[in-house]
Amino acid sequence: MKATRVIPVALIIASVTWLVFSASRSTSMEVVTVAEIKKAEIKKAETADSQNSTSTKLDSIRLGGQVVEGSVTYEITPKPTLSFQVRDRAPKGKEPSSDSIKVRYIGLKPDSFQEGRDVILEGDYIDATFEAVTLLTQCPSKYEPPLPPGSENNGDSK
Repeated sequence: MKATRVIPVALIIASVTWLVFSASRSTSMEVVTVAEIKKAEIKKAETADSQNSTSTKLDSIRLGGQVVEGSVTYEITPKPTLSFQVRDRAPKGKEPSSDSIKVRYIGLKPDSFQEGRDVILEGDYIDATFEAVTLLTQCPSKYEPPLPPGSENNGDSK
């Protein structure tokens, strides 16, 4: 009698474990940079030369970067299409990289999308264009750290 209960319980536990594992695996994509995609593109181009193939395709990747100023175009007809370039974020005090990737996103432009804003994109990299299916933008921060006491413009009127 106990054996008839143990097998169904074990199957339920195994099924739930498998569902949790497969769900967490699909959401745990690593965020890659523009520089990493460019390196992968060069590597694929080198191997493609020996195989007479000219297309570069990287499937299902998550790209993080910053929208290049002056690169944004948004067309509403026939489908809402947002096109822009993205580059790696520059470390503080340094100039941003000149390497960028062309991005095409078919869908409505998010309200918080702006030039210079950080974005996370999910999609495929096909022949030098990132075809995004998901576009996430960084929320603008309204927090400004307080100025140290005694500094100018700290709100004190002396």
